[in-house]
Amino acid sequence: MEIRPPVVALIWLLASVVGDRLLPAAPRERLALRGTARWAGGVPVVAGGALGAWALKRFHVSRTTYEPFGVPSALVAAGPYRYTRNPMYLGVLLMLTGIALLSGRLALLAAPLGFLATMNWVQIPREERLLVQEFGESFRAYRRHVRRWL
Repeated sequence: MEIRPPVVALIWLLASVVGDRLLPAAPRERLALRGTARWAGGVPVVAGGALGAWALKRFHVSRTTYEPFGVPSALVAAGPYRYTRNPMYLGVLLMLTGIALLSGRLALLAAPLGFLATMNWVQIPREERLLVQEFGESFRAYRRHVRRWL
């Protein structure tokens, strides 16, 4: 089944909001952040959006697909791809974490954790198999030198 990563993120976010609402009042814990400190959650939201945009720009410059189920025509290893093999997913992860912090609700931390698990153990392995098929030793060498996340 092909579910796009932004949809996966939205599903995890909605599931965490629903889970928070279904919890009895007592366990509906708030994060320890108060006032101004809670607004610091805006930093990962903005940083994640910027990282994702930078990564998307590198795909555009390289004239390859950004579609997670498409066939790539180029191996992108410049820009944020020098530091992480998955900057778009890392950007979404940062944004989900920031949203949880902004909300102040502990249950919303399930969204970035669920997204991380889904990407790490379902989506990324499928993509990396395709990259090995398409680029062989070039991708293997890249994978040896650049971490999956950070």
